[in-house]
Amino acid sequence: MRWVKVSEKVAEMVRTLPSDVFDFDLKRFRDRLQKFCADLGIECEVTTYTLRHTFATNLYILGVPEKDRQTYLGHASGSHITNDVYTTYSPDVTPEEIREIYGEFLAKF
Repeated sequence: MRWVKVSEKVAEMVRTLPSDVFDFDLKRFRDRLQKFCADLGIECEVTTYTLRHTFATNLYILGVPEKDRQTYLGHASGSHITNDVYTTYSPDVTPEEIREIYGEFLAKF
């Protein structure tokens, strides 16, 4: 199990969900994820792997300390994996753009 900071907006939404939403089924999750992305107009396949890398990269761009990023991703302290494998440097993306995209859904780091 991993703990991740969420915004108050996300916490409010989660509190209202039916409990069966949390009965995890990987195939069902993948199907729902693809449908959700298709509804948003995202035409490429989005996987849990993609989400994990996006999360790591966003934390990096937002300036979240490495120790915190390692914890959120479940990596041992001192692990090079957090930066070398999961983070993709995007010099054209700014912290302000990430904050604008996520709005009130972005946790405060």
